[in-house]
Amino acid sequence: MRQITSGGKPVHNLADLSGMKIRTPNSRFALDLFKSLGAAPVAMNFSELYTSLQTHVVDGQENPLANIEFARFFEVQKYLSLSSHMWGGYWLLANGDWWKAIPTNLQDVVSRNAVKVAERQRSDIQKLNDSLVVKLKSQGMTVNEVAAADRAAMKAKLADYYARWKKEFGDTAWGLMEGYTGKLG
Repeated sequence: MRQITSGGKPVHNLADLSGMKIRTPNSRFALDLFKSLGAAPVAMNFSELYTSLQTHVVDGQENPLANIEFARFFEVQKYLSLSSHMWGGYWLLANGDWWKAIPTNLQDVVSRNAVKVAERQRSDIQKLNDSLVVKLKSQGMTVNEVAAADRAAMKAKLADYYARWKKEFGDTAWGLMEGYTGKLG
């Protein structure tokens, strides 16, 4: 999951995001998300981010915990807000024609093992994230978890965002996603 760091104040709720200059990847999806939450998102390459945080070009940023620790953002950001606002995972993709051409018994082997590895990876990532929270605290960051009620308020604020992206992705893709996430918007 992706989390938020900031220099001036922690993010507990929607009001804390209001007007915050927050770096996002150059992605319409991410930019629209933070704009919909009332922030002032700034698309920026990751390579420019540390200096931009250091010189206050942006107030904060969002990334997975491993990126936050690896890039040493704890040196230029005081607060880590565990918002879990977006999933950031890995995809196993194959050409559809190729996939249909291989025997079903091989498809079954690949699918079954992909599920096993994905479950193990989720467990490993959770352990890593737990250790990174401890490490980032020890490196001076003040850590807060965004309360469930505040995450629910953020989700409610995203109703129009979800409607736009459902239209963009289409009912089939959106339905598949909601099969994993539950109802969005």
